[in-house]
Amino acid sequence: MDPKQIRKNSESPTAGAMADCILPEDIMLCILSRLPVKSIHRFKSVCKPLRDVLSSPEFAKIHRAQFPQNPENQSVVIYGYKSNYSNYDYTVYLLKIKSDEEKKPTKHAMPSHQVSYHAEFIGCCNGLLCMAIPYSGELIDLWNPALNNMSIRLPLPNLKVTDDEMVSIGFGYNEEADDFKVIRIAELERNKKILIGVEVYSGNSGSWSIIDVGFHFTSIGNRSEAIVNGNPYWSAMVDEKRVLVGFDVRKMVFKIVPFPDRIYENDDDLLFMDWKGDLGFLVCKKNDDRVLSLDVWVFDDVGNVGWTKNRSFGPIELEVYEFLECSKNGKILVGACLEDGKVFVFDTENGGVKEIVIVEARTGIFQICGYTESLAYINGMEPQYCIFDDSESVGVEAHDEDEDAHTVDFWVAFERRNKVEDERHAFVCDRVKAMESEIFRWRDELAGYRADAEAYHREVAGYRDDVDAYRREVAAGHERANDAYRRADEAYLKADENSASLHRTESMVRALFERSCAITPLFGPEHMDPPPSAL
Repeated sequence: MDPKQIRKNSESPTAGAMADCILPEDIMLCILSRLPVKSIHRFKSVCKPLRDVLSSPEFAKIHRAQFPQNPENQSVVIYGYKSNYSNYDYTVYLLKIKSDEEKKPTKHAMPSHQVSYHAEFIGCCNGLLCMAIPYSGELIDLWNPALNNMSIRLPLPNLKVTDDEMVSIGFGYNEEADDFKVIRIAELERNKKILIGVEVYSGNSGSWSIIDVGFHFTSIGNRSEAIVNGNPYWSAMVDEKRVLVGFDVRKMVFKIVPFPDRIYENDDDLLFMDWKGDLGFLVCKKNDDRVLSLDVWVFDDVGNVGWTKNRSFGPIELEVYEFLECSKNGKILVGACLEDGKVFVFDTENGGVKEIVIVEARTGIFQICGYTESLAYINGMEPQYCIFDDSESVGVEAHDEDEDAHTVDFWVAFERRNKVEDERHAFVCDRVKAMESEIFRWRDELAGYRADAEAYHREVAGYRDDVDAYRREVAAGHERANDAYRRADEAYLKADENSASLHRTESMVRALFERSCAITPLFGPEHMDPPPSAL
């Protein structure tokens, strides 16, 4: 090709890559957008211009819109485990739920962040899986299994909880802003009151932010019940009434949806799900050996219609213990016998049932989550691997030869495990440092309390001195009062003595008067003075 023509074609990002193609560029991109992620990775090696196009956010958006349209591309992620004496081996499997050929579930690597921990699936949005450690909700990973097993460990949230406080996690996606959201609801006990704290992680900003709820509610469970159009929904209690609480990832606000009362018998028969883009739930009525009926109810918030029955299936000759997932188009329902590793795929169009047994997960199936691969990526993601035997491979298709490049040898696995342990050690060190800072803060508070106590002691000592002075004054007053009492007693005694003397004098005067009366004839009574008593 003429170099001038190459430079001319290079004005378009894909011109150099598609200069010799007989198809127009938009048609070529439309074809590429329908390919699996694995094939797109292969095409990135053709040339740099094509690699730039296939790595652009615009192409990822086109692929996200086109690839899920094919029912063959819809899968589920199965989180199974098998018992190994006292240990449990947690493993992830990918299963295509709509395929003409019988494909077995393929074993897939988990992020090395989660090798040493028991994580749970929170949900899947746009090809990204959210995994978290339950209860504390501090160790949270976002993981793209198709994109070379890329994952990212989110930074620690701001709201800290104790072992007695509850945490519930939700996962969502804002399509307008192309922003993944992780919602963490913490029920905090402060001053013997339950408070709700909510913080949201944004994939675009890479940080947590605390938001206002607007009303008080108590979530039920440690993760959301369903994700509809990128918005997570929780089963919750508001004013002692059971409701659904949804989070609008675009407006960043919570909303209340009435709970479907009097429609089901117990929670085991109820599954909330995304039913063709609407919030719905599945009611499964069953007996010991088969499913009697499956009723699909959809919530319509236009005109206060509420919950209405959309579809009904059954009876179904299906030995299923629990339905766990529904496909995006509502054509496929996936259930499982959680204790023997059996997965049942029910086609709602023709009533067909397919049973798949995961031999390695005969001990039990932990979770099933709907999944469609995509090119979704968040800044900071790095490829992560898990440790497998030499006979097993890692990737989307475990039996493909191209996945041999992902097999981890002993020393690489050893180094990665050391990396995991180092990360765990770093996490523990961070927690220890946080605890040390808390201890230092408590020590400073204790020193302040001690200084206040000493000041109170000084005040009490001053009050004690005042009380002693008052006591001395009271004692002196008592002494003065006693002295006055003594003087009064002495005065009373003197008064008594004076009264006795007066009585004696009066007696003597009377005696003299009587004697004088005896001699009155000599002088006559008119010459005598009366006695003192007669005056």
